[in-house]
Amino acid sequence: SVPWSQYGLVASTGVEPGSKYMIENNNMLNWPKEYAASMVLELDNEPLIPANQPLRPAVPEVFSEDGAEFNRILADKSQWIPTQNPDGKASEILYFWPKAGGNNSFEPTVNTTPDYTNVRLTPGEHTLRVKSLCYPWHFDAIHITKPKTSGITDIEAETDNAPVEWYNLQGIRVNPETASPGLYLRRQGNKTQKIKL
Repeated sequence: SVPWSQYGLVASTGVEPGSKYMIENNNMLNWPKEYAASMVLELDNEPLIPANQPLRPAVPEVFSEDGAEFNRILADKSQWIPTQNPDGKASEILYFWPKAGGNNSFEPTVNTTPDYTNVRLTPGEHTLRVKSLCYPWHFDAIHITKPKTSGITDIEAETDNAPVEWYNLQGIRVNPETASPGLYLRRQGNKTQKIKL
């Protein structure tokens, strides 16, 4: 989690145009406010796109130790701003913010919903790199979980020699070895089953 005393001070600090603090080659960007407590996660040098983070709270214009203005913004989703790039595409930046203004807890937090989904690790070695976009935060733990289901499950023993065919719910034939996780129909002769891949 992000302590309010540090987040508020950094996020309320502006930079003058042309300062050395700039990313994306934009020297007009108010860098600390824009990227306070944010990071990019890369897998084998390719940035991953965060899931389920379309909005984030706007940064208050004025820092206060009790965080009253920040708490007002937290409670009013109309005060939140999009995380997408200017072209409307999803950004690779993952944002963090305090649970509440005035809360200076350093208690580690693992979200119940993953920050990144649809990330598939193949057998072998991989390189994960976390890039912090704003001082003074660093991120030194990544929690990786397996999907709830993987592979083909709940297949009953074949009862005849008819070929097995797989279809999605739109009736299109699919290859179970390359199909994305989801519900599919397994057909063998006159027998059809609904199977979760």
